Amino acid sequence: IVSGIKYFNDNIYILDSGIGCIYKLHYNKVNLKFNLSKPIWIFLLVFGICLLMVVIIKENRKIKNKK
Repeated sequence: IVSGIKYFNDNIYILDSGIGCIYKLHYNKVNLKFNLSKPIWIFLLVFGICLLMVVIIKENRKIKNKK
């Protein structure tokens, strides 16, 4: 649960009250960088892989049902 969003010195800070973390979004003129903790990146990676697997399995079943 996001409990607060603050803008300070060209940075955006997001306070997550659920696990007590502060996430920092840093604006660079080239790109937007996300400084998230390592467990969050791992969760996002695993979640993305799971979504990809679900799509592949559903498409595979559609192809088998057409035969």
